Amino acid sequence: MTKSTPTVASSEKAGIEQKLYDIVAEVSLSGPDLLLSPTIKAVSDVTIETEHLTGTTPKHLFISVRGEDFETFERELQQDYTVAEPVLVETYEGRRVYRLEPVSTVELIAPRCPELDARILDVESGDGGWVVRMQIPTRQALVSFREYCLENDVTFRVNQLGNATDHKETDVVGLTEKQKQLLRMAFECGYYEIPRRISQNELAHELDISTSAISQRLRRDTEQLIGSALAVTKKDH
Repeated sequence: MTKSTPTVASSEKAGIEQKLYDIVAEVSLSGPDLLLSPTIKAVSDVTIETEHLTGTTPKHLFISVRGEDFETFERELQQDYTVAEPVLVETYEGRRVYRLEPVSTVELIAPRCPELDARILDVESGDGGWVVRMQIPTRQALVSFREYCLENDVTFRVNQLGNATDHKETDVVGLTEKQKQLLRMAFECGYYEIPRRISQNELAHELDISTSAISQRLRRDTEQLIGSALAVTKKDH
């Protein structure tokens, strides 16, 4: 008996709809009722990243905090009216992980993202609030998001808006030309020297983007370069 070779049906033959999320937007959000807003404003020299984000207020939320002055951060965190019951989960050199309970009246960092059909790529504190990178199918989704923010007293500013395909044209080290240009400029200007010959503020000024945007891009691009060059991935904590 001749054994037939199985075939894999394409998404079109299987009837799966294809939807292109071909717009990448980076926006800054700030407001008194956003999660951790008081702490972010009080402690500007730490960086907070979320490890869990949903469209509804979760029972627990995990955040990763990078910096040096954790004593000040934890003091402000205990007084923050947007969260309750902060718990230190893990401690690393220059980084700590906390578990929080957002209060029921607080706005999450990227409100209504599931309803707006947005895919969250990255969320990090910056500009006195949060900097969010998201992938969206249409510009109208971003317009709707902006309208919702303004209706709910959340300041909304677009830092960058581009095409997702720009982020996919990578070379053997996994970097786009835009990413390589930034790292090359930072290297040539002495950002990686000890002591540094140029600050993040000065780099941001040269590129005409916000300080929080340059901070995120440098961290993300360096992380991607190391991961690609050494063939390693981050461990889940």
